[in-house]
Amino acid sequence: MNLTQEDLRRIDRENVWHAFTQMAEYEPLIIERAEGCTLIDIDGRRLLDGAASMWCNVHGHGHPAINEAVRRQLDRVAHVTNLGMSNPAAI
Repeated sequence: MNLTQEDLRRIDRENVWHAFTQMAEYEPLIIERAEGCTLIDIDGRRLLDGAASMWCNVHGHGHPAINEAVRRQLDRVAHVTNLGMSNPAAI
């Protein structure tokens, strides 16, 4: 499905609840890709990811070693809860 930038903005406003965001005045900021510490939106604007994607991405986006480790892990299991169990990757 090919959506225009305006389609993405409209669908986002109509269907996605953004936590901790005043939705009445919300204008979508839609990130399409990232490189290192830079986020790139659907308009091509480059923005510093100063929040490290909510503190979960301290090594930047697209780090080759991390991407390869994620690909290897996805071939095994994408996610398993730590509620009452564990897994080798978490250990």
